[in-house]
Amino acid sequence: MTNQLLLILININLSVMTVADTDFNPTYKPLDIPLTPKTAKRCFTLAKEIADKDNGKLWNHRLDAPILIVDYRARKIVANQGDSEGRLTPAGKAYTGKLPATENLGATVTTWSGTRWVMVPWPAPKDDTELRHILAHEMFHYIDLAPQAVSCNHLDELNARMLIFMEWRALAAALDTESTNRKEAITDALVFRNKRYSLYPNARIAECAAEMNEGLAEYTGVRLAGGNPNEIVDLAGRNLTWSYDWSSLVNSFAYVSGPLYGLILDRLEPDWRESLAPDSDLGAILAKAVDIQLPSPIDASKIAEKYGWDKLYAREKGLDHQRQARYLSYTEKFIAGPTIRIPVCEANFQFDPREVRVFPGHGQVYRQMRITDEWGILEVNRNGVLVSEDWTSLTISAPADIGKQKRISGNGWILQLSPGWKIVWLSSAENYKIERIEE
Repeated sequence: MTNQLLLILININLSVMTVADTDFNPTYKPLDIPLTPKTAKRCFTLAKEIADKDNGKLWNHRLDAPILIVDYRARKIVANQGDSEGRLTPAGKAYTGKLPATENLGATVTTWSGTRWVMVPWPAPKDDTELRHILAHEMFHYIDLAPQAVSCNHLDELNARMLIFMEWRALAAALDTESTNRKEAITDALVFRNKRYSLYPNARIAECAAEMNEGLAEYTGVRLAGGNPNEIVDLAGRNLTWSYDWSSLVNSFAYVSGPLYGLILDRLEPDWRESLAPDSDLGAILAKAVDIQLPSPIDASKIAEKYGWDKLYAREKGLDHQRQARYLSYTEKFIAGPTIRIPVCEANFQFDPREVRVFPGHGQVYRQMRITDEWGILEVNRNGVLVSEDWTSLTISAPADIGKQKRISGNGWILQLSPGWKIVWLSSAENYKIERIEE
């Protein structure tokens, strides 16, 4: 990761919303029961079983973690231990309380009330495998072995999407126990991967950082959720199947790549995890494990038809036309105005990684997002918020009437300003900005 990207992320907590929902996972079925210490016990028990069964074998660290279960609707908390600041109340072997509105929710790792937690959203899934998957994924993040992931904006482009789908299809063939030529399929996957890197110069750094972060977390979730080798492979394959319906791969592709590479490496190089570094390249590790020398120059077209290029390209071309139309609508909404510009100070973001759209030259548009910062709380439900490329500002479309109230609503968003902040009209552009009130 470049120094510039590290500086950008210093004051930003990227809290990714739960990926265990009905869009990401069509088989996901939540429990329809209230959150209580008794109903939460299942989560705590499974978390301990995961840590005990693994016992540090995957990452040379036990995966034990404080668990904070939070009901989305009432923000009620049930935790498996007390907090450092004493805000939780003992309730038998559990602890209860309420999460303030200033804190974001999601399946994530967060620090609240002086304690670092694995946060699990309620209602939890009915299926134990699904719940183990969520827990193990976040317990990997808790041990904090990975670099901060960055967005891979190039994956919103047609050629990049095509090449990564081809890479995944080849990896899936290599993972198939019936495959007669695993090395050939792996070679094909790496040809697609390196062709993408040759077309997009910054792709390698960004993709590898994401695979070391969300990719390894999802690999951990898959490995420790599955009860047997076949079930583990099936869990990895589901993400690939579902990914065709994800409208963006920019922040979510590693959920597919990580498990596919990890499970293949488990078979071919069982100790591959021992030598990982923050900038490791899973493709390069796999190439070394099977002693592959890629051709130069790389011509991916010779093997593309093996993996259904033409049919997929027709579908992706249609989606690309939709993306071009979307860029025009973003220009009207976030550039032409009127808009409200909001600074990023000490922000915490809660978002769905599949609901991210690249706006070339301007940043990324998050269709749904919740942001808490010094200036207050912004909740975007459908109309989108533009996050600048350097993560220093947010832009939303302004309503016809701003007024002077502290709670303002627009098309698909609600803004609650904190004391000491105000909205300022920029008469030269018919736009607005949020700034601190000078004392």
